[in-house]
Amino acid sequence: MKPKYSRIVAEAMVPALILFAACTFKAMALWASDSSIRVYPNPWRAGQNAPRSVTLDNLPLNSTVKILSLAGDPVKTLSVPGGSASWDLTNEAGNSVTSGVYVYVAKSEGNQVFRGKIAVIR
Repeated sequence: MKPKYSRIVAEAMVPALILFAACTFKAMALWASDSSIRVYPNPWRAGQNAPRSVTLDNLPLNSTVKILSLAGDPVKTLSVPGGSASWDLTNEAGNSVTSGVYVYVAKSEGNQVFRGKIAVIR
């Protein structure tokens, strides 16, 4: 004998899955990276890359790079006088960041905005 609530659960899951798919698609479009910006090593792995920093290359001259958590909380701001910046994997207080995915937002003097992701594995 089948439980009577199985159809109700299935009907309730369909709108939730559609909402999840729509949110996932929107997030992917929002965080699409620009192919001209190079980030390496990405992912950064403690066992392979320490004590190296993460390098962001091919950035616009005189731009600013903000490193954010996935929740959008500011982690660190980097100035880019040349076309390259290094992130030492610390926050503004100088503490090492935890494992996770971080978002970089680079903004040029001409207000061009470039976005991408950096993975840190400790």
